[in-house]
Amino acid sequence: MTTDWTSEYPSTYGERTYEPRTSIDFDHIDAKGRQIGCTIARGTQMLVAKEDNTREYPTYSKRQPGLYFTACVEATRDGVRYGACQTTQLFATAQERNDWIAKRIVASRKAAAKKGA
Repeated sequence: MTTDWTSEYPSTYGERTYEPRTSIDFDHIDAKGRQIGCTIARGTQMLVAKEDNTREYPTYSKRQPGLYFTACVEATRDGVRYGACQTTQLFATAQERNDWIAKRIVASRKAAAKKGA
């Protein structure tokens, strides 16, 4: 079967790798006495060509097949994930991923300073 690269939904999930999570404490305590921080998950995600044009994963499926770098930054309280789950983001390069993580940490620190003491 020939893959139609002009398809609206050309790819689906393939192999995924995970790196160990890292955590950061922001030196702020919330109203309940918990340490405010964040946890960072990094990894890679392979997207592979689809056999048909179905829309099973609309978040990723418009991307071209290939290897992507992944990141997810989530809030923590006392080192435990807190609040709504965040969507894992895909990036073409490790540098783009690192830049995005750095921006998220800056924004998270600013929010923690407003919430904490």
